[in-house]
Amino acid sequence: MAKVTDSKADFKGALNNLEEILEEYLVKKAPFQLPKNVKEIIVKFAPYLAILGVIMGILGVLALLGAGTILAPLGFVGGMMTGRPFLGMGYLVSIIFLGVMVVLEALAIPGLFSKSKKA
Repeated sequence: MAKVTDSKADFKGALNNLEEILEEYLVKKAPFQLPKNVKEIIVKFAPYLAILGVIMGILGVLALLGAGTILAPLGFVGGMMTGRPFLGMGYLVSIIFLGVMVVLEALAIPGLFSKSKKA
């Protein structure tokens, strides 16, 4: 009979394994490492840059939605005329991805302020 495993444990184990491999090649064996004070500056300013990114992302989503009310129908019509019926779908998919990126960046802000590393 097949062995039933916990998928969360497998995922965390795979994530930890990937993290160890990447740390070895990108940190320990890297030809150049950032000085400690530069790393501290990055850690200090990262939450504020993330907040700025969330604000700009929200403004971008709103601008794309506003322009999309006018341009999305034209994109679909133009796609039909050029023989590419899904030309306007790329626009909609990009808006969805931008929205997901803004949400993920917003969820990362508390962890950046507390300087914690969670999986």
